[in-house]
Amino acid sequence: MIISTKNLNSILNNSNIIIIDTRSFKEYS
Repeated sequence: MIISTKNLNSILNNSNIIIIDTRSFKEYS
């Protein structure tokens, strides 16, 4: 499977967003 740099960047961005969401969720809970 070949992943283009554009797709890779979007995956990394989504991962960062998810990590930030889980961190803020832990702070709120």
